Amino acid sequence: MKLRANPVRSSEASLAIPPALRSRSAILLSCLTFVGCTAIDETIERDSERVAADVRERISIDAELARLNDDREAIESRVRELIAQPLSLDSTVRIALLQAPSLRTTLADLGIARAEAIQAGLLSNPAFSANAKFFSEGTEIELGITQSLLDVFLIPLRKQVATARFSAIEATVTREIVHVAHEARRNYLAVQAGQALEGFAQAKVESARASLELMQRLHDAGNVTDAMLTEQVIALAEAELERDRVHLETLETRADFDLALGLRGEDTHWTITTTLPLDPLADLDLSDIEARAVASSLDLAVVNAEIEAAGVSTTLARRQSLVPDLTAGVASKREPGGEAGLGPALGFALPIFDDGSARVAAAELRRQQRLHEQISIATRIEIESRRLRDRLTTLAARARDLASTVVPAHARHVREILQQYNAMQIGAFTVLDARHAELDAQRDTLIALRDAWLARVDLEELMEGALLR
Repeated sequence: MKLRANPVRSSEASLAIPPALRSRSAILLSCLTFVGCTAIDETIERDSERVAADVRERISIDAELARLNDDREAIESRVRELIAQPLSLDSTVRIALLQAPSLRTTLADLGIARAEAIQAGLLSNPAFSANAKFFSEGTEIELGITQSLLDVFLIPLRKQVATARFSAIEATVTREIVHVAHEARRNYLAVQAGQALEGFAQAKVESARASLELMQRLHDAGNVTDAMLTEQVIALAEAELERDRVHLETLETRADFDLALGLRGEDTHWTITTTLPLDPLADLDLSDIEARAVASSLDLAVVNAEIEAAGVSTTLARRQSLVPDLTAGVASKREPGGEAGLGPALGFALPIFDDGSARVAAAELRRQQRLHEQISIATRIEIESRRLRDRLTTLAARARDLASTVVPAHARHVREILQQYNAMQIGAFTVLDARHAELDAQRDTLIALRDAWLARVDLEELMEGALLR
């Protein structure tokens, strides 16, 4: 139902507003608009700072987090300062948090959620209506203005829903930023290991080439068959193909690194150290990981906030089903040649065709759905934490055994073979085969160490709140 304000004849409908008053009104409206926008911007800025502080605490790096209104040139300058030196894991994360391409979209979600939360706490605008009826005696004009009374009673519930949904978005944004940081770490480790594997692949090529050169000399002297020479040709070709494959993988991991960090142009000419730390378990607490992972989970924080929002939405739907709409205000009318009348107006919707039961049922089902999702996520977190812990400890043990036992044994074997070769007890090919085996053991150690570090990053991401995708 609509509210009506005082009706006037058409000849009386226009109001003469002095220019000075119109100017002051425009200035006042502009100021109010500016103050409102500024307050929203400041609120969004505080939200971003709170998320940044939470991220820094979770990933244990005092890194600067990009903001929507940051100066792009200043960020690029800071990134170039970091790239000027060989990159470390920490500096890589710093770059990712400054300019990862997905970051600004994620931060924009936070601003949108805050704006929607603010919008939910506002009264709806009053509705103005006007109509005119033309009679022989004159024109009848009716003006009305209405305001929803339900807003006054339902805004607290709507604000609770919006606040809970904002909390869910805030946890989602924090989770995405934590994921960006760990994705940067994974890309760094992949490049670091890839460069080292290239070195081993090139060493295998050089060893295979030495074998071929030796075999060629023996073949030229008539001491070996054509088949034996062909075997060495094939071995060199296979070693070169393996080297090229490893090189291509390294190029692709560098491209993934650049993409994840938003690097392009001259900024892609970065360098990193090729040495992986030897102990992937260093300074890592593996006690009570299931409980700690559940307690820090941002995925559970999201679903918990959604459960709260769904619960309040159910209450809101029930109340709206009782009185779908209620408006109140004033109405005015003046008939041609008669008196003007002014009085209160009240309107409400009759719940005849839509009693709201469907909305209530849907809201309650959404709440039940989130409750089941909560159990599912908690279960998955516990299982994933144990699985990642077992993977990490197993791979770390494998890398440790390879580095402490297998590689030294191969190195010792090469030395012993060389002694026999120098005593002319064995041939050169036996020495070369032993060297090939040593290189393979070193490569296997590096791969196990790389996989162990990647498992550690996955576990740390889970422990810092982000469930693996």
